[in-house]
Amino acid sequence: KEKKKEKINEKDINDLNEISDLSFPSYGVKLSVLQEIMNNEKFTSEMTTTDVCNTIIKIATETKKCSYVDLLRANEMNSNDHNLTGKANIFVSHAWAYKFSDVIDSLEQISINNDEYYFWFDMVCVNQHGTATRPQEWWSTTFMSAISSLNNVIIILSPWNSPIHLKRAWCLWELYCSVSTKSNIQIVMPKIQKEHFIETLFSNFEDILKKICDIDVINAQSFLVNDQEMILKTVREKVGISKINKIIIKEIQNWILSVALDEIKKRDENNENIDSSFSILLNQVGSLFQQQGKYSD
Repeated sequence: KEKKKEKINEKDINDLNEISDLSFPSYGVKLSVLQEIMNNEKFTSEMTTTDVCNTIIKIATETKKCSYVDLLRANEMNSNDHNLTGKANIFVSHAWAYKFSDVIDSLEQISINNDEYYFWFDMVCVNQHGTATRPQEWWSTTFMSAISSLNNVIIILSPWNSPIHLKRAWCLWELYCSVSTKSNIQIVMPKIQKEHFIETLFSNFEDILKKICDIDVINAQSFLVNDQEMILKTVREKVGISKINKIIIKEIQNWILSVALDEIKKRDENNENIDSSFSILLNQVGSLFQQQGKYSD
């Protein structure tokens, strides 16, 4: 005989919240959870992730004072739907100033026909009520270990010609942790931004390198000055300003090269006419390979 499910009580959800806050919240959500947020009656297309957090997420979790993912997990205990949350297996690195619709647009591009992702998206995975300040050591140990454990990271860049992500201290630290732990990194953009980016690859490759690779963690900003100072202190002690800049710039350059090579291959396979822009791009890609010492490529 099937046992009757017990309704979750206040202590249960408090226990869920406490477990999530012990070190690094380990549960993530399916993309459908994030997509559903845009169906909320309070959602508008101009909302940033910060707006969504303040207008929708905090209100939804106000009573329980828990993270959104813990609220969902509690609800799943009282229903037959246990697929919305699970152990996170991919970390989303984004800027809270992005339009939330652009974030979803970007994530949809890597999740087509793939139902195995449980996204670690801080807005829903972290308790947004009085979020505790983590000590400096936490970011260089626990956080980096968590990135290594997830082993899959999505970096969202927008707009293509001046990505907010690469001007934020937290985002640069996340990118560095992803590279240093040898995680699988996917860099994505909203669809229309990607189209403009590819167009410019062929028309002005050097401009792309100049604009996107203008990275310096010293000039990176943070919403809280204390956070910015803490990140810079961690960088200086653990890596070094010059070294982290070189590591991040090389990763972005490698991504640009991979996109360029993919587009060159597509056009070649489709037997498209090779015009001057195509030849110029080939030469510039070769030049960047040489700068990186990749002569065999």
